[in-house]
Amino acid sequence: MNVRIKYCVPCGYRRHAERLAGLFQKRLGASVAIEKGNFGVFKIWREDHLVFDKRQTRGLLGKLGFGTLPSDELLVKLLESVATPSLDHRQS
Repeated sequence: MNVRIKYCVPCGYRRHAERLAGLFQKRLGASVAIEKGNFGVFKIWREDHLVFDKRQTRGLLGKLGFGTLPSDELLVKLLESVATPSLDHRQS
């Protein structure tokens, strides 16, 4: 599983992103990439599927860098729940 986290540098989300990366690696066996961002961004993708976007879930306050992020457990559940297409296209 490939996971990408993009975090807002001015908001101070780096440590949170790094902590989540370690959690996702340990709990889900994920390969995690972390990217710097601005303007209140905190996004998480599994493969090419956007799993969490702080701006979408927290509205204007999220866009301005305010509001809380969801719990670690909720983010793990969100990553687990994303359906990814099977790479095995053989017919049975």
